[in-house]
Amino acid sequence: MTEKRKAISKRMRFEVLKRDMFTCQYCGKQPPDTVLHMDHIKPVSKGGKNTVLNLVTSCVDCNLGKSNVELSDDSAVKKQHKQLSEMAEKKAQISMMIEWRESLLESDELLTKSLEKLVNKYLSEDNKTVSESGVPLIRKAIKKHGYQKAVDAIELLYSSGKDFTSNWDSAIKYCSDNKTNNIHYIKGILKNTCNYLNVRKFYASVSNVELSDDNYSFMVSCAKESRSLDSFLLKIGEIL
Repeated sequence: MTEKRKAISKRMRFEVLKRDMFTCQYCGKQPPDTVLHMDHIKPVSKGGKNTVLNLVTSCVDCNLGKSNVELSDDSAVKKQHKQLSEMAEKKAQISMMIEWRESLLESDELLTKSLEKLVNKYLSEDNKTVSESGVPLIRKAIKKHGYQKAVDAIELLYSSGKDFTSNWDSAIKYCSDNKTNNIHYIKGILKNTCNYLNVRKFYASVSNVELSDDNYSFMVSCAKESRSLDSFLLKIGEIL
């Protein structure tokens, strides 16, 4: 007994059309040059179902010409499997991109909160905290100069003994000035040459040093030769 033909749902039609890129899979015609039909790879009269794997986009001419003759080879099936595989891969990649972007945004927010916490630590000495307008400034500084440079600028300002409350925002806004960059570079050398570096003591010791070209070159040379912060400070004692 021949199975009663069931109507193909609109959603199923649309999914098949999207998969086949609104193109007849037999001759390659597209609208408006033709009208597209849903063709059963395995005819309904032979038990074919209205499933995405058994449906293929066909123009009216190819569909009517094929009638209920089952395809003699599996080329259309293989093509559909390949397209479905490609669609699945695209979807997986899009999901990974979204997840990656969200993780980046989360990381940026964690860095912002970390620097905000550091600034609040020093502002608390004047019973102050970062204002709402200060948070975007912190976020922008990290994005422009990098987290470590922003931290170094805050540590350097605090160690210098200057009015922290009035100057912290300028410190991170312009944390890429030459002095900050040079001190950051010297600190990096010492972190590599010393077994342990007391960063707070380092900043407190060099924050008020006048970094002329000669002084900077001398400090870099001393940093490369030092195996401890104390030995470094001893070497540069004449310019401290």
